[in-house]
Amino acid sequence: MLLDEQVYKNHRAYYFGRRNDYDRNKAKFSDWYFLTNNVLYATFYSGLDGYISECYIEKPLNIFNAKCSTDYNKLETYISENGISLPVSDLHKLKNNDWTFALDGDVNRDNVLNIVLNLGYDGFYNNEFVTESDTYMPGFIKRPLTNNNPSIGIKSLDNINVIRTYKGQKDFMKIQAFADKNKEESERIKEFLWKHIKSNDIPTDVLKSMLLNGDYITLSKKDVTNIIEHFSMEDFIESKDEFFKRIYKESQLYGESLNTYNGIHLKV
Repeated sequence: MLLDEQVYKNHRAYYFGRRNDYDRNKAKFSDWYFLTNNVLYATFYSGLDGYISECYIEKPLNIFNAKCSTDYNKLETYISENGISLPVSDLHKLKNNDWTFALDGDVNRDNVLNIVLNLGYDGFYNNEFVTESDTYMPGFIKRPLTNNNPSIGIKSLDNINVIRTYKGQKDFMKIQAFADKNKEESERIKEFLWKHIKSNDIPTDVLKSMLLNGDYITLSKKDVTNIIEHFSMEDFIESKDEFFKRIYKESQLYGESLNTYNGIHLKV
């Protein structure tokens, strides 16, 4: 399936992440790079102290798409005509599942990857997260990648122009999507604190432990601790819009009337 970025009016940026201690020889997909339009996905590979590279695809790439009948049929035919030993009955899993686990072992996966390259493809689409019930990153965040936004595994960066590499969380904040997610996660922690401190329904030490054990994309435990230690009920209310302030005030004056805002209970 031809991936031709040149047909897009706005040439799209792709990202790939690497941890500081990354060793290609120990990676599940050694010698492969995984590109995505979603920078939050790249943080799964970089962590908060690694590297995220921003890049553009310079030339059309032929990317294997298991959901494309033409590509899938080529794979089946190649396996059949060459008598390759693979669990053919499981091949359909490549369409909607992470290739790391789809074919019962690294050997089968690597055999398929070699076939993809032998067929003349530059890489493949990989759906690393499948359904909303996946719990790879449970807690306060939503998965940053879905079936509608697969990563692209490619073998070579020859046709990729890396225009910038960001180093560490502070540098990542220069990427708008990362900065927006950082603000969202910070606000959700503050709303959680405000709700439960006001209700006085969870002991403070338990509340702190719950938040520190949550999963976040853009926040470290140090960041979470800092938010908790500097949290102020008054500052939180003051930071909200006028509608929130008005209904909060009315909830104090009139009891149960207008007592919720974005799912937050304003009246104990």
